[in-house]
Amino acid sequence: MGMPTELITAGRALCIGGGVGTAVVHPIAQGLQRRGVQVVSVIGGRSREWVIFEEELRRLGEVLVCTDDGSYGRKGFVTDVAREVLAAGGVDIVYAVGPVPMMRAVANLTRPLNLHTIVSLNPVMVDGTGMCGGCRVSVAARRNSPALTGRNSTAIRLTLTCCGTVSAPIALKNSTPCPSTKKPAASD
Repeated sequence: MGMPTELITAGRALCIGGGVGTAVVHPIAQGLQRRGVQVVSVIGGRSREWVIFEEELRRLGEVLVCTDDGSYGRKGFVTDVAREVLAAGGVDIVYAVGPVPMMRAVANLTRPLNLHTIVSLNPVMVDGTGMCGGCRVSVAARRNSPALTGRNSTAIRLTLTCCGTVSAPIALKNSTPCPSTKKPAASD
């Protein structure tokens, strides 16, 4: 069901993992690194015990760690560190996985830069099949089920509905795929 995560084949990727979302960032970073992409990961959690996959991600590239309470790494949110990485330039794409408010904040950071950003829709899915309808999102004013169309989405005119309330759109740019991607080879 769905579509595989769109991976670039060259350049520099910023992978942002918040809390348990870091577990999803890890295979994305692995796939990018295998393609020769330079990977920078920004990971964080509420406190030290919530920071996961740090060692595994360090094997794939640079890792910047932060915690909300300052018990490990920098004190603050992943978006604080991501803002600095983006300000330094050279990032071709951003992958963000974590709580919906974190992904929205990442999209708000990348929107002014017109930077291709992919977020995970796993947090809004209930049964993973699309049967219950709980994961409906609007993409460019069209209702979709991430369980059926893919769990990752370009943060383009995307509106998440959570508990019956509609969040602010986490729109970025037009709905064209990232130009530096290509169809995966049969061996991928």
